[in-house]
Amino acid sequence: MFRISLIAAIALVVSNLAWSVQLPVANPSFEAPAIDPTGFGVVPIADGWIELDCDAIGSTNTGVFLNTPEGSPDRLEDADGLQLAFLGTERGNGFRQALDTCYQTGSVYRLSVGIGISWRFPPAEDDRLSLEFLYEDQAGLHRLVSRQIGPEGTSWRQLLYVDLFLVVQADDPIVGKQIWIGIVSEGRPGGFWVLDDLKLEQWFGVPLALANPSFELPAIDPTGSSKLFTVDGWVPVGPTGSEIGVIRASALGQLVGAEGSQVAFIEARYGLGLRQDLDWRFMEGCKYLFCSCVGIWPSSVAEPNSQLKVKLYGVESGGVVDVASTKWRAEDLQSGTLTRGYLCSDMVYRKDSWAGSQIGLEITAGGNWEGLWLLDNVILMELMPEEILVPNGSFEEPAIDPNGFGVVPYMGAWTELDRDPLGSTNTGLFINTAQGSPDRLANATGLQLAFLGSQEGNGIEQVLDAKYSLGCAYRLSVGVGISWRFPPAVQDRLELYLFYLDDRGRHEISVGSVGPAGLSSSQLVQAVLYLPAVTSGDPWLGRPIGIGLRAAGQAGGFWVLDDVRLCVCGIADQ
Repeated sequence: MFRISLIAAIALVVSNLAWSVQLPVANPSFEAPAIDPTGFGVVPIADGWIELDCDAIGSTNTGVFLNTPEGSPDRLEDADGLQLAFLGTERGNGFRQALDTCYQTGSVYRLSVGIGISWRFPPAEDDRLSLEFLYEDQAGLHRLVSRQIGPEGTSWRQLLYVDLFLVVQADDPIVGKQIWIGIVSEGRPGGFWVLDDLKLEQWFGVPLALANPSFELPAIDPTGSSKLFTVDGWVPVGPTGSEIGVIRASALGQLVGAEGSQVAFIEARYGLGLRQDLDWRFMEGCKYLFCSCVGIWPSSVAEPNSQLKVKLYGVESGGVVDVASTKWRAEDLQSGTLTRGYLCSDMVYRKDSWAGSQIGLEITAGGNWEGLWLLDNVILMELMPEEILVPNGSFEEPAIDPNGFGVVPYMGAWTELDRDPLGSTNTGLFINTAQGSPDRLANATGLQLAFLGSQEGNGIEQVLDAKYSLGCAYRLSVGVGISWRFPPAVQDRLELYLFYLDDRGRHEISVGSVGPAGLSSSQLVQAVLYLPAVTSGDPWLGRPIGIGLRAAGQAGGFWVLDDVRLCVCGIADQ
């Protein structure tokens, strides 16, 4: 278990602290160009956007318009500003924009937009609108993820807000590429969508360890049956005698979006499903994002309105308490394709009954039909809204000559505590090994990592420019692995700690540790330390933040470190 928590009494704190980083988007409310209120009220242009218009000459499918006056039957009552955008329903129409920022490792992005429909020319029932994240390379523009929305639930009087999430992890090839966003039509000509109030948020996440998240266990014998009626690490839910298990993806034909060779299946019977209780707890100042690839098979037999219910819950001594839930609809899924579905909780406050309780998740079928729900690649992310800069947090400085020895006994920005002060053999940096090497860290951030000798007295620390602020909760995280040749002993520990300095010296606020059990030389695991919201009586209030990592054990082994991050959340007064 790699979660490290600090329990302390805290008080209610100040408000007016932002919850997420808003990334700049050009003309997000479609107020430019400004329309003359005494003129026609519509222009076929939207500043800052690349317009995709099937009518290239007249540009009648994309542009901006003035909201109608008070009392008009088609006035958007909750419009942001004076203007909105219109978008023709025909496939090929759309708005796209390249941002000045790049995809960042460990981040979760949320694109949201208010959607309405034309009063005179509404979309047809089967028309669709897609939100999308994209990236560009030498081969052109590529869609990363998308979400389709139909006209159901939309109106010409009030905006319906929808969102799309994108999770970017350390080994994702899009890290460092420019962010592209888009809203495109996927229907026939004749109708119009109305758009307004677009936002793009960035959150900073830690992946929470799940048992068997890609359903590769138990491994199916390739010479035997294509199914096994059990799922390691998960508890079945619902009536006994029903079919739940794992199946070879190849047995389902060309299943697009499957990762690995197996997926989980749940017979489409009401209340049947899977659940898992984690070794993590709901922490103050955090949100929780659950996502999974989901599909149906065969899609032709799914009943209308069939749904898969997804729930996050807290496990307490007296039972469970629901935290967040949603339903994924079968009609939104495509035949032969796994689509990523999302569930995001509200922020956890100390007053919430589930604050500090064990995290549980459950996935259950709704409706009854002769088919299967399919699941793959389950992810649970813990989100905080802001990140504090940790200089050389991924240990890329100094850059090591790839043609040299590959190891240096020092690192930039950090104060090194080394039991071997002459040779400095216990702290330093090294280049990640080549693809195919048994000790290559597959999910490392950047090209380099740090090593730390396992003997007590070795460590690294630094004092940041940021200060402990009133009403802010903090999360220190680091990717941890072990040396392939010289792993730490079973009883050795790696400690994370937060501290501050004053006239009387150095004071540690919180300390937590992790052992080598469950760690490897090929995959980093996140170790996390939490600090509850700072109160007016805390002596570290207003002091510069000190962070550190140190060994607590015997000589002979080495810890591998990467991607040190410090995140913060202002807790609003509830």
